[in-house]
Amino acid sequence: MSASRPIEVEITMTSGCYLQVTDITGTSNFEHSYEKWQEENSDWKQHVFIDFLENNSYSTDDLTVLEDSIRCLDLETNDIRTPYLYKLPKDGLYIYNKYCIEKLEHLKSSDADTYNASGKLFYYSNGNTWDIYIGTTDGQNETLTVESAKKVEDYSELSSLITDEIEYWTNKQIVSICYLNKCLISLQKKMIYDNLNSKCTYDNCSSDESIRNMRNFLFDSVYILSYLIEQGSYLEAQRIIEDLTSCNYICKDILGETNYNKCDCGATI
Repeated sequence: MSASRPIEVEITMTSGCYLQVTDITGTSNFEHSYEKWQEENSDWKQHVFIDFLENNSYSTDDLTVLEDSIRCLDLETNDIRTPYLYKLPKDGLYIYNKYCIEKLEHLKSSDADTYNASGKLFYYSNGNTWDIYIGTTDGQNETLTVESAKKVEDYSELSSLITDEIEYWTNKQIVSICYLNKCLISLQKKMIYDNLNSKCTYDNCSSDESIRNMRNFLFDSVYILSYLIEQGSYLEAQRIIEDLTSCNYICKDILGETNYNKCDCGATI
């Protein structure tokens, strides 16, 4: 296989707090495109793409793989450029990952029962389930059987296992403040609707002071978060988001008993 080439993705956020990911690899550079890879390698369909999201916690510094985000795209049957939507469960720092992994059969050795997979990541399906493995070696044998390979239990380890054997891969950091923005809009709408009901004019409106103060505070917070995201200070943004979305935070009374962080702290409108 040729040297590793990065996957290019375009990531946008929808108003419903879905993350939309579109693979645009090679659209501006044919030399890095999947079409070029297919042209150069007759066995290109002997690979799959694995993609998934991780959530990064500031307080624990842990990466958690969102299990329901894991997808396996087989080049035999899937169009890997089709945009895909991920529903984000909450605001915060996410990492989008996509890796190209060889199928086990692509690594078959001259011996029918062994594979040239020492130290390599590979994809294997037993017909019912599919998993990613890494070939182990005792330093002498370069071939292995499926039984001797080590299953990758935690996908957050994949980035540390990437080698030049991986044809295409990427991981991108994204910070969502979608739910906080929805909360801000909810507060502003409440102020507007309360005053519309009383047929106020622009210079003669009254607003609940607590609502106004919460709106102003959240507006300032969203402004600061937007700045931190623009500057690439993702962990600092994550710290603020975790504080803002802890129990009894600013949006609870406005948004009612919707559940955020599993403690009725608001989430959607």
